[in-house]
Amino acid sequence: MAFSTTVETVIQLAGTAAIVNIDPADTPTIGVGKQYKQQLNNEGYGVTPPNADDVVFIDYSIAVFEVEYVSEGTTVAVIGVQNGENVTDPPAVPPKSGYTGAWDHDGTNITADTTITALYTLAPVPPTGDNNLEIWTKIMFISGLGVLLTAVYGKKKRLI
Repeated sequence: MAFSTTVETVIQLAGTAAIVNIDPADTPTIGVGKQYKQQLNNEGYGVTPPNADDVVFIDYSIAVFEVEYVSEGTTVAVIGVQNGENVTDPPAVPPKSGYTGAWDHDGTNITADTTITALYTLAPVPPTGDNNLEIWTKIMFISGLGVLLTAVYGKKKRLI
């Protein structure tokens, strides 16, 4: 009996993988450690929940969608997410001088290819006192008190 198989995609993982079932007339069942779930999702493969041995199996029936994070027109990251699941480790919003940033979607319940965009808002400027009458009044009061105490101390010193 002769067998003929072809591999259309190569999955490269560090560690070990087990081919549980391979039949040329069937799709192979491949199990790997659960730590490889995200890598497999990023390559477009859905996986089952981990079993008692913390092994996940590629499940070709599970849809995997691409979640693209974009900031200022530049792709920050593309993450594979299984249908209905959440992005587990979203990238940080790239900093922009003078602005605060946030993603426009929280990355939950992904059911289609999704683009998540960074939104930037002008950061509030801390008060410097330039236009704050209260701060200037306090500074003038403290300065005047300092001048008064210096004058009183100077007169006492001359009298002694």
